[in-house]
Amino acid sequence: MSTDAANGAPQAGADGRASGPYDLLVVVAATALILLLSLIIRAPCTGGLGAGSVLAERYCYTDILPIYGARGFSRDALPYLEARNEYPVGMGLAMYGAARLSRSAVGFFSTTIVLLSMAAGLTALLLYRLRGRSALFFAASPSLALYAFLNWDLLAVAAATGATYAFLRRRHLLAGVLIGLGAAIKLYPVVLLPAFALERWRQGRHGAAWPLLSGAGGMWMALNAPFMILAPTRWTEFYRFNASRPPDWGSVWATGCSLVTRQMVCPSDLDAFVALGFALAVIGAWAAWRHWVGAVDWRFAFPVLLCFLALNKVASPQYSLWVLPWFPLLLPRMDLFVTYSLVDVLVFLTHFGWQARLHGYGGTPLAWLEIAGILRTAVLAAMVVATLRSQGPGPTSDAGDGSTSDRGGAR
Repeated sequence: MSTDAANGAPQAGADGRASGPYDLLVVVAATALILLLSLIIRAPCTGGLGAGSVLAERYCYTDILPIYGARGFSRDALPYLEARNEYPVGMGLAMYGAARLSRSAVGFFSTTIVLLSMAAGLTALLLYRLRGRSALFFAASPSLALYAFLNWDLLAVAAATGATYAFLRRRHLLAGVLIGLGAAIKLYPVVLLPAFALERWRQGRHGAAWPLLSGAGGMWMALNAPFMILAPTRWTEFYRFNASRPPDWGSVWATGCSLVTRQMVCPSDLDAFVALGFALAVIGAWAAWRHWVGAVDWRFAFPVLLCFLALNKVASPQYSLWVLPWFPLLLPRMDLFVTYSLVDVLVFLTHFGWQARLHGYGGTPLAWLEIAGILRTAVLAAMVVATLRSQGPGPTSDAGDGSTSDRGGAR
């Protein structure tokens, strides 16, 4: 793999060959086509192609349309200060910005689609800059087609990918700022922070670790502090809502609970068990990493993320977008990618099929969703093992893994 990343050159693809002159065009075209397909999937719910059909009612749902009126954006209400919002502050402000540019729910949807498309395009471009044609694992993913416009997760995905890109280019303050921004949009990018900082600390480069930490903390506080002070009750709603909600259908916790109690809805006070399960999984992954790979470095953020997704009680289907950039970064294996994609399609069909059944549209039984959830957990576990076994000792952000050379020092 090439080591020209310090000067921004694209890296070798999954097959080990250098990227060709047209690979960027292929990545851009694939991203555009997948986003167009995602828009077609959502179109019936906006009154477009297929509106009114039973199939549309099952599978075109998006969180973007109902949030416009339900959270005060139709009257330009500022989230948290003038209206409740159960999303993190960064996401709420993105919604507010799109609402200010819109005058209707459809206009809000259209503006948000542009914003999310820009996030997807930026993510694909950054991945191409790091891994060449392997960026197609993100750009041409079925999961991107299914979930790009379901929620606002692509904003956090772009921030997390940008933070990884900046870290590998030794732009440590920028990496920290982007982690803070991503965590303010959707908490998951915070898993990057300890992995990035600990690697620099382990290397004895404390001067690089501190900008990471201060940038992340400073950015997160800059976005959150005004609402923490002026509207603490509404600001904490996101955290209270997620702490009190029962396990989602399709999660391992809901499936296990239904098998034991024979109840469709499980109690919400499982957070201690969820935290314990996640902690044990991470400890096990850490021990395996030390055995197979050696010193824990920035790449360990991926197994941590996989453990979180496998054992989280919240099983929102669009969370699968969080995984996609890691295929080109660390796991460019077509067999795993295809398996992950097929299971993700199954989760999509059974999740919204079950939602359709609940609303009287026929749909699919809960047992099918539970089976899909079990398969998804198994695939995530297999990806943890594959990541551990495929990395091997050596390639960190200072080695020839297509990230950076020793030039430039800590910044």
